[in-house]
This record gives sequence, C-alpha cells and structure tokens, in this order.
Amino acid sequence: MDGQSTVDLVGDVALPWSIAMLMKMSKAPAIHGVEITEIAASLLYKKALGLDLDETAQPAWLRRERPLDEPVETAFEGLMAGGELAISKMMFMAMAQSMPAFLAKVWLALMLHPDQLKLLAADRSLIPLAILESLRYAGIVHSLHRKAVRSIDIGTTRIAEGDRVELRVASANFDPERFREPERFDLARAVRSNLSLGGGLHACMGAVLVRQALAATIPAFLAAQPRLIEDQHIVWMGDSTLRWPLAVWVR
Repeated sequence: MDGQSTVDLVGDVALPWSIAMLMKMSKAPAIHGVEITEIAASLLYKKALGLDLDETAQPAWLRRERPLDEPVETAFEGLMAGGELAISKMMFMAMAQSMPAFLAKVWLALMLHPDQLKLLAADRSLIPLAILESLRYAGIVHSLHRKAVRSIDIGTTRIAEGDRVELRVASANFDPERFREPERFDLARAVRSNLSLGGGLHACMGAVLVRQALAATIPAFLAAQPRLIEDQHIVWMGDSTLRWPLAVWVR
C-alpha cells in the first residue's frame, strides 16, 4: 500500500483474505464467490447493523450493504444442499467471522505496541513466539460455555451434573500466577502455552489453521508497514463468546 491509501484492516484485508482461504478449503466454484462474500460479510457485520455510527467510521460493507434476497442461514444452507460448499457450518463461521476478527485484532495489537512491532520487524525468527503471544494477548474468544456431564470438585468448588459453566478463557490467559506482567504484550515471552485455542481433547479443531494463518500473514503485514490512523475510535463488537474490532483504519 502506498502512503496515501486508507484501508480498513478488517473489511478490506482480513475478510477478503479469509474468504479466499474459505473458497479454497471448501472447493467452491468461483461463480459463487460474490454470494459467499455477501454471506460471510453479513455474518461478520450482523451485530453492527443496528449501531448508530458516524459514516466515516463505518466499514465499507456497511455503507454499501445490499441485503441478501434470503436470510443468511438460508443462503448458506442452499449452497450446502447443492454441494457447492464442502465444508461444515462451524468451519464456515470460523473462516467468515473468527478468522478475520482475530487477524485484525492481532494486527491492531502490533500497531498499538510499536516497540514490539519494531522488534519483530528486525528479527523474523521471533514469529513463532509472536504467534503464541498474539494468541494469548489478542485472542478473540473471551468465554466458553459448557454443561457438566457429571459432578466434579475443582479446588473448593463443587460443580454438579447439569450445571452450566462459563469458562473465562481471557482471564486465564492473563493470570498473573501463570504469566509475568500479563497485561504487557511481549513477543519474546517464554511461556509457550495458553487457552486461546482450548487444550487437550477440547482444543479448537482449527488451531493449526489459525497458527498457519498468522504465520502466513505476519510477514505480509510487516512488509506493508501500515500506519494506524491516529485518534480513531475503535468500536468493539462482541457477544457472550467473542470480542473483536469492527474496523481498524490504517494508511
């Protein structure tokens, strides 16, 4: 990008890249590219449609929104039924919403910490550690919701069979007993594990894909040298599980 370009890292970069990966993974015919893009964008921006935003702060897709001829779910199920998408609904959601949201949040964290960005640009061998720290610090999953299938005691807490449990993943990733100065974004941090992608039998099915996506995009991000537009108000979207920036404007 040249010095005069103004782009939104969420809608102009992360979303199109994620959709391109989605098209390859699902083996979807190129003829359905526009429809898949509209479905993916509808899912990503669905919670923002009711927000009263200044037009200059709105992502481009919200400004030119073209409602689909049918509900998003119906459009998606139609592609699935017709065999145009060889991918599960869960993976489609992950690529259409979670992936662009996570990539943009990581890139935002890097720009908000220029010392770490400079460190990474000077030493690309830090990328593997940077991926782990980015997952810990900028993961978009803040909570997971589960139902206990049997009674269990954890410490002094009794969880009975059938209880609904909210697992605060974000809190665990900022646990001062586990991470020294957890509020600090430190790309050279030595701790190698966190709960952003779960763990054990319940690890995220797309964990490898997420790490590969970061490994593929971080060098391109460093090469582009985007500059965060100053004094912009970052609007944060979220629900009971996820949290991500609506738009991140850069030059």
